[in-house]
Amino acid sequence: MVNRRILPGSKDMVAHRIRQGCQVVEMECAAMAAIARFRKKQFGQLLYSGDILVGTEEYDDRGWYANLTARERIFQITLESLIRC
Repeated sequence: MVNRRILPGSKDMVAHRIRQGCQVVEMECAAMAAIARFRKKQFGQLLYSGDILVGTEEYDDRGWYANLTARERIFQITLESLIRC
């Protein structure tokens, strides 16, 4: 269930973010960051995307799904970064 309630001060913050040029919201990362802040825990997240689906009629996945080596390397770099924290 998603809470779509507007919180006090939200309208001003939305207007502020629009003035900054923001066009989208990534809610899952924001939620996890809020929980970590509340629990006083260190938090980091890798936002990973292999697709761009805007502005093209013909989709070209560039063989991404078959390129296991690249995805394994991204995962390895992520783990190494977490270990260093």
